[in-house]
Amino acid sequence: MSDPLIAWELDVRTRRFLRVSGEAESVLGYPEQRWRDAPGFWIGVLHPDDRERVARAVWRAVREGGSCEIEYRVVAADGTVTSVTGALTGLQQVEKIVNINGRSFDLRAEGHNIVVHYSDRPGVLGVLGTVLGNAGVDILAAALSQDAEGEGATVILRVDRVVGDAEVEAIVSQLDARVAQVDLS
Repeated sequence: MSDPLIAWELDVRTRRFLRVSGEAESVLGYPEQRWRDAPGFWIGVLHPDDRERVARAVWRAVREGGSCEIEYRVVAADGTVTSVTGALTGLQQVEKIVNINGRSFDLRAEGHNIVVHYSDRPGVLGVLGTVLGNAGVDILAAALSQDAEGEGATVILRVDRVVGDAEVEAIVSQLDARVAQVDLS
């Protein structure tokens, strides 16, 4: 079994979490909402002996626009102390696609993209890869999000060129999907 990964995004101006993955609650016992609602909450989760050192390293990396990797201890809601390694990737000032019609994404807003909305079921990504691959279209990046309600999902594929009409029609007919192409070059 691999070690759990807790991914998060922090607004450095307000020091509030914008997003935190569900593993935060299952691993440390603190509800996701608490991470988002309480400014500086994460500092309180740090082991008291590590707080100053970790906070100093993180804010230095934020201030300098760099990154850091640091080992420290956290205190779970039940009082258990756990050693973790944290990686801060620093500020990335790039435009990203983060939301389409209430669906969350994390994909750089660049290049040519095909957006496909479909009824989620096994094999959909295989069909997309096969249709595009047979046409010589290279998938450069991808992001996938399930609908909050219902059986639908949306995938955004950054591709190396405009997808031809025949391939779009194949995707629509084989997946009963809606397809849009967006050039963000």
